[in-house]
Amino acid sequence: MINVLVGKTTMVLPEQSLDKSLEFQIFPWNTAFATGIDVIDTQHQQLVSILNRLARHFVLQSTSVDEIEAIIRELADYTDYHFKCEEQIWHRHFEGHPMLSAHEQVHHDFFDKIASIKNSKGSLEDFAQDLFGFLTRWLAFHILDNDKRMALATLRMDGGEPIDQALQATDQEMTGELAQLINTVLAMYGELSSNTIALMREKLARDSVEKALYDERMRLAEQSLISSEERYSMLFEAIPDGVLVCEIPSGQIVEFNQVMEELSGRSREQLIQMQIFDLHPKEDRDFHIANLAKFNIMACNTIANGRFESLLVRSDEQHIDVEISVRGPFLIGESFCLVGVFRDIREGKRHQQALEYVAYNDELTGLFNRQGIKRYMNEKIGTSPHSKLILHADIDNFTHINQSYGNEFGDRVLKAFAKQVKVGLSGAHQMARLGGDEFLLIVDTSPADDPLSELISDLMNRLQRPVSVDGSVIRISVSAGIKYCTATDWTNAEVLLRQLAHGLYLAKIKGAAQFHLLDQFEENSERTRNELLNRIEQGLDNNEFELFYQPQVDMLNGHVIGAEALIRWRHPQKGLLSPVHFIPATTNHRVSALIDDWVLQQSLQQIALWHHRFPGLKISCNISAMSIQDSNFSNRLGAMLNEYPQVSPSSLEIEILESSAMLDMSTAIANLEQLKSLGVCSAIDDFGTGYSALAYLRRLPLSWLKLDQSFIADMCNNVNDHAVIEAIIAMAEAFDLSMIAEGVETLEQGTVLINMGCQYGQGYAIARPMPALQFEDWLKQWQPPAVWLEAASPA
Repeated sequence: MINVLVGKTTMVLPEQSLDKSLEFQIFPWNTAFATGIDVIDTQHQQLVSILNRLARHFVLQSTSVDEIEAIIRELADYTDYHFKCEEQIWHRHFEGHPMLSAHEQVHHDFFDKIASIKNSKGSLEDFAQDLFGFLTRWLAFHILDNDKRMALATLRMDGGEPIDQALQATDQEMTGELAQLINTVLAMYGELSSNTIALMREKLARDSVEKALYDERMRLAEQSLISSEERYSMLFEAIPDGVLVCEIPSGQIVEFNQVMEELSGRSREQLIQMQIFDLHPKEDRDFHIANLAKFNIMACNTIANGRFESLLVRSDEQHIDVEISVRGPFLIGESFCLVGVFRDIREGKRHQQALEYVAYNDELTGLFNRQGIKRYMNEKIGTSPHSKLILHADIDNFTHINQSYGNEFGDRVLKAFAKQVKVGLSGAHQMARLGGDEFLLIVDTSPADDPLSELISDLMNRLQRPVSVDGSVIRISVSAGIKYCTATDWTNAEVLLRQLAHGLYLAKIKGAAQFHLLDQFEENSERTRNELLNRIEQGLDNNEFELFYQPQVDMLNGHVIGAEALIRWRHPQKGLLSPVHFIPATTNHRVSALIDDWVLQQSLQQIALWHHRFPGLKISCNISAMSIQDSNFSNRLGAMLNEYPQVSPSSLEIEILESSAMLDMSTAIANLEQLKSLGVCSAIDDFGTGYSALAYLRRLPLSWLKLDQSFIADMCNNVNDHAVIEAIIAMAEAFDLSMIAEGVETLEQGTVLINMGCQYGQGYAIARPMPALQFEDWLKQWQPPAVWLEAASPA
């Protein structure tokens, strides 16, 4: 291999000529197609590679039908593999959701359409046009709309958002200007697919002529047949691109065709007096001189070719983009020469720039989009000498504006807001629209600036200013997650955006028009939490978790009514871990729902094993706020119940915390009503530690109250705890609810509870939580304490 300096880069030239005649691609890959999920993006690029290879075989008309069909089969096989991999990911996040079934139907329809095109009658050209037209538009739409929509929602759920919130935010991001963006790209790719086959064949014809020219010149030179100029001249002028021959190392132009004259804007008399360097910008002269010198060193050894892009300076000083194909050196007379073919690529550059603009800019506001600002951040922040103040801003309750005035008016509000903020920023700054009503601001700071608190206060005040649209003044409030970042703090854009999103979430909790400034302790804590959450997911995949069961008994007669399923983690390095070591980290994160599903599946499996041996035994499962506030939770549980037809739904009980129900009372009530219709009963866990409001007891469709163990611990010595328990027992009776006491650790506590009218208990006085096999042994030998039976007996 030979290194040749071209432009401002070093080009590696092979010793043998390489056929690059088919570099056109029917489906050019662009970073706009990235979904953010690496395995899916890698497979999409492989599909695009197979599609482009199929197109090249159609262009080579010598390719047999069998070869083409083999590639089509390869495309179908890899697409099937990709669909299966993709659906595994979607099933983990969208199980039971209509969006998943619709997406799977799209996959099914793909193969039906391919079969339809393959079976249609017509010429090979008609078949190619139909096939590539469908594949390019389908693939572009499938990636840009279907997959990107599900990936955006998946990434939001990975960040802790519940499915409904994630889908709503994704819908906002995928409507309006993004929909226009998608249509623009689809139109470009549709036009590209319809023209590319013809362009590729034209390019193949051109390159064939070029090669014939090179071969002819070599033959003439080697055989000293320069007098046979007529045939060479015909080939020379037949090439539709500019062709130029220059001596090395001087660069003196010795020959060229008419197209070269037109492309350079110069007459024959002018070109023949010039050197090749004169056709390039002055700042590139040294590079081109070095290139020719390298070719001159090669003169006695080999012939090489290369292809690169450069700028051609016309006689009117206009700079135009050209692709230059270089071949040589050849001995012509007594001089070594190079042959260069100059192709005008301005149209292709404009097309590429249009695609790049669509990929990295927001069509509505003209700002960077998420991909654009990520590229900017990765390129600039880590090398900048200035510290940055970065704000992830969100307009509060923007949905209300859309609902009140319509989406088109809402788009105008966003456009006016972006313009107003950008104009009002002083100094070096950058701004992006991340999607929907979310924006990112990057402001340079320095030690000479005002204190950070004053700068933040000024920026937040600017963000709250009313926006004028169509003569109406729209008052808005904006919340923000904020981070102060130096070059030494920099990691990468994706990590920083996740941190800022967490900061925005914390700001939203405080109320409208609030901000949260992230500090290093929070970042470290969040990083540790994310590592633990990832490890929990791995543990679920690796079957590292186990359910322990703590008995629940009727203290009046000793009858075992059920057991509470309590999760444990058999960590490979840390041993057996109780929930206190990992469950708190899952709060308000999608991993909590994964744990819920795992616990429910394991519990149903255990009930199925026990339903003949221990009939009537009920298992209680603790469910997170993420699940009880998920409108699809009852569907998820219903699907699990269908897997175990031998299990009576009444054998399963769902326990929720008071605080979980109060987050969104209407959703919680709807879910519990649907569970009740399935035959599953529900209980409020740790009752008495939260709201304990009569209003929600009346509204929630509950069967049980679980008295929190904190009241039990000191009930024998504390008059107030004793009074609270009596009140809760009376409350349960008033609402016709059963009640069970948690944390019964002594026989005395159980006796007092029996005397107060509490029938059911759970705690160490009965048994500690234990694995399933040990629980079975315990059931066989359990005997209720005599003191409890005595307390339950009539006086």
